[in-house]
Amino acid sequence: MASIIGTLGASAGAGLSSLPPATPTHSIPRPNSNAACQFHIAMQDRLICTQSSTFIQRMDLLPVTTISTYLTLEDQVKFTQVRTHTSYPLCPIARHEAKSALLEMQAIIPTIDYVKEARIQQTDCGLTLKAKINTLNQSLCKFTAQLPANLQEDLAKHLAISMTDLQIKLANESDSFFANTIRKWLFTSELVKNTTSLNLSDKELQILPPEIACFTNLNRLHLENNQLKSLPESFGNLSALRCLNMSNNALTNLPESFGNLSDLQGLFIEKNALTKLPESFGNLLALQTLHVQNNALTKLPESFGSLLALQTLYMNDNALTKLPDSFGNLLALKNLYLENNALIILPESFKNLSTLQELFIENNALTKFPYTTSELQNLSILDLNNNHILPFPDELKLGFVIWENQTPPPTTERDHQ
Repeated sequence: MASIIGTLGASAGAGLSSLPPATPTHSIPRPNSNAACQFHIAMQDRLICTQSSTFIQRMDLLPVTTISTYLTLEDQVKFTQVRTHTSYPLCPIARHEAKSALLEMQAIIPTIDYVKEARIQQTDCGLTLKAKINTLNQSLCKFTAQLPANLQEDLAKHLAISMTDLQIKLANESDSFFANTIRKWLFTSELVKNTTSLNLSDKELQILPPEIACFTNLNRLHLENNQLKSLPESFGNLSALRCLNMSNNALTNLPESFGNLSDLQGLFIEKNALTKLPESFGNLLALQTLHVQNNALTKLPESFGSLLALQTLYMNDNALTKLPDSFGNLLALKNLYLENNALIILPESFKNLSTLQELFIENNALTKFPYTTSELQNLSILDLNNNHILPFPDELKLGFVIWENQTPPPTTERDHQ
């Protein structure tokens, strides 16, 4: 079923992602007795009717003219089938039709998040709903055109066309019917589900469609050197990711669902325009390496201290003025790069970083560094160049310390009084 249904359902104020699957993953076992089998069928029927009723209730909030305008004839038939099967019990034919219609509806779920801000009249950016859908379809076609050859061949086979014809269609067509066919393929293709690595770097992508969430078994994803400004909320469904590279884009924020990437071990998001990280960022409990330098971060969420597996952190060349109190909980941290920020003071908990081996914190505005070598006992390299630490602690004047070029803090009128 078309993404437009997802659009309409989303604009009614609720996505379909909460709907249970058409074929339940935890179905009731079929016992041998006839009575038990009848009970099993009855429970399946009730589930189908509940799913259908939930969907219809959301669709009924929308004007009939909107539905008739945007749904293809095929989709309208499916919609009618769902509407007629909301009452229990179901006969065998109705049961088959209802299951088929609900399975079609599943294909629209990955697109819900992209258009959830859409409204029937206008979106926040002044685009009509139809224009929003056109943008969605165009971005999906461009994304599909950049997929590896084996995936495109699978799509061409699904469409029963040649690779040449597929390339022509992807370059010139973005109507809802063609885009919805791609969505159904993405949702049902075993090859898509089994893809573990995807390289989409240097593809000039400006929008990442929510259908990226169909790649549920991705371990490694390369999106560096594109023009992405944001990620869809559905991005958090890529829970199998272990390595993610999104460096050198134009990202200004990350979705709250980003914290669902609980298996992520390496994250590279340097050279973007991030001003903050979501509070859910602290849920990345497997994260070991984080490159977030050359952004515009002014602060970190308090949850940042929950990254207990973090060993290497590049956060230089941002606009940080302080670190959260929870920063001292990063007990696995070995290498820390904080140079070229605007740090005035470090949290008291900083002394707990006993595993820290390298600390680069030059070119900040620190006026003191009250930590001893007995606290930071594994520290072998400390760079405090170009701060305002005067006088410099004698106990830190050791061979491994780089501390020269200390300058006093700027004077104020109060200093002269």
